[in-house]
Amino acid sequence: MAKFECENKDELKAQCNHYKSIFSTKSFSETSHLRRHLISCLKIFNKDITQYTIATKPSLEGGSSIKTYKFDDDECRRVVSTFLVCDKHVFRTVEEPRFRYMISIVSLNFKNKSRQTTIRDVLMYYAKERDHVKEELAKTHGLICPTSNNWNSEHNNDEYICITAHWVDKNWKLQKRIIRFRGLSPPYDDFVETILCNLKIIFDEYVKNSKSMSSSLARSFNVSDNDPIDSSLHQLNVNRANLGGDYDEKSELELNSQIDVLDYWSKSSIRYCELSFLARDLLAIPISTVASESAFSVRKKVITFLRSSLKPKTVQVVVCFDNWM
Repeated sequence: MAKFECENKDELKAQCNHYKSIFSTKSFSETSHLRRHLISCLKIFNKDITQYTIATKPSLEGGSSIKTYKFDDDECRRVVSTFLVCDKHVFRTVEEPRFRYMISIVSLNFKNKSRQTTIRDVLMYYAKERDHVKEELAKTHGLICPTSNNWNSEHNNDEYICITAHWVDKNWKLQKRIIRFRGLSPPYDDFVETILCNLKIIFDEYVKNSKSMSSSLARSFNVSDNDPIDSSLHQLNVNRANLGGDYDEKSELELNSQIDVLDYWSKSSIRYCELSFLARDLLAIPISTVASESAFSVRKKVITFLRSSLKPKTVQVVVCFDNWM
């Protein structure tokens, strides 16, 4: 509060320094209204200059320039969580004396957290990254192809199934993310039997459609008076004209020449727009339904001893967060 000058010198008033409200301050009046305002006042807090430090950063001229640096506690906690997960450290590392001493030397503002708090931080950042992955998959224009891979524990008989999504993004870069890492509870007979039944239904439907398509094609060739080869050549010429007519005029690539297929279609997507959509979907399909590193191996991926001691839900969080970061 500050004394407010009035025209009448006998009248006393006070003005709030922050909210600029004016209050009566007669000598015989109560001061409870001033106390209530102090509690509810929308104070304008001064910025804490202790949160800012002076740091240097490289400049374009080769020297260094001075900048102000603000300590970000949330970013520090995120970095610690990423360090523990991606470098495969145990959560109790944050409680080790040497780690605490190192953090105290690096930053006096950062307060070390307990192991339980660090686990909650990892779960929180995992949930945020999971939302980012969902948004990334939702924005994908092409096909998303999953692959599966089996993992087992190093010191027990726990089994896990890992589902990885593959797709080609808008910049024609092949992307893959682990979208599911779930423990399998034995016995697996019912689970495998369900998959076999579903695959058999799909296969029978495919065979049925293939037979009907073959019979319809045979009838169309029988009733046609034209030579099938001539008809195919005519259709090829029509398609070539629709594509611009000069597709075959370009020099062909050598058989063993090095070519980045994704880069080629990235540059040719404007010219061959519809073909590029087809190429995007085809190039996203893995050669095998299992992970590429396991295509020629009968061995399963192994979860380390430290991660095997975690709960299955925590294992999924750690493996997925490690893959996303």
